[in-house]
Amino acid sequence: MYLKILEILFGSLAFILLLLMLFRELGITKKLSPMRASDYISSMAGFLLLYIVFAFVLAIFTPIGINKMVMALFGISPFIIGKLVTYKKVRVYSFIQILCVILSLVYVYII
Repeated sequence: MYLKILEILFGSLAFILLLLMLFRELGITKKLSPMRASDYISSMAGFLLLYIVFAFVLAIFTPIGINKMVMALFGISPFIIGKLVTYKKVRVYSFIQILCVILSLVYVYII
């Protein structure tokens, strides 16, 4: 029962993070004032932190070993992508991160 609640919470966080990342890539923050844009990016970072924490919590409490590894991989993926990103290719890596969030969202509802 608690595992289903964690999965629903993770799915909700992943969905909100996905929307925030998509709006950022579509240029919504370019139309905002600098103060509002920084607030937007800060809230996106907060949701990313919650996404990582809940991915690791699911990795701990999921009973099947392969699901543990996949959820841990989704939790560590922002750090891997962040290590590889360069300023010139930030847009490409942003779309890779969005793809990872979509895959994790789909995966959580499959398991």
